Parts: sequence; C-alpha cells; structure tokens
Amino acid sequence: MKENMTISILEKTNACFAYTDRNHSYLQVHCKDDKLTDGLWTKNLQLVKNFFIYDNQKKKKIFPSDFEKINYKPHEVELCLAL
Repeated sequence: MKENMTISILEKTNACFAYTDRNHSYLQVHCKDDKLTDGLWTKNLQLVKNFFIYDNQKKKKIFPSDFEKINYKPHEVELCLAL
C-alpha cells in the first residue's frame, strides 16, 4: 500500500515537502526557490539550511530546484534528473 502513496512534483513547481518526527525535528525543502527552504531543524537549532548534490563531471552543484521531477513517498524521496 505504501508504494501507491507517491506524490510527483514536476520541475519548478511552487511546492515544498516536509518531514517531521512529531517530537523535536523537522526537514522542509522548497522545490522552486532554494532560498525558501527551512532545512533541517531540531530543538530550535538549525542543523542544515539546504542541501545539494555535487556533479563531479559537470563540476557544479545541483539543488532541489534543479531537479526535473521529485517523487515523495512516506518512506523516501526520489530526486530525478534528466540525463
């Protein structure tokens, strides 16, 4: 049943996703504008502002707003790039 609970966000969609432990921590990422990302917080302390993947071949940073599609599932996030 969990496999069917997928939300797909297409490139540059004005949306965000958030995960929380419902206790002390949450992660919030904005899909269109990296400046709107809250990052990872725990107990009122920001641990991570944003994240990126470094492409060694192209020598560049790839941020969430650069992905062609992002699939959100209850147990994982798939970041999809066009090759």
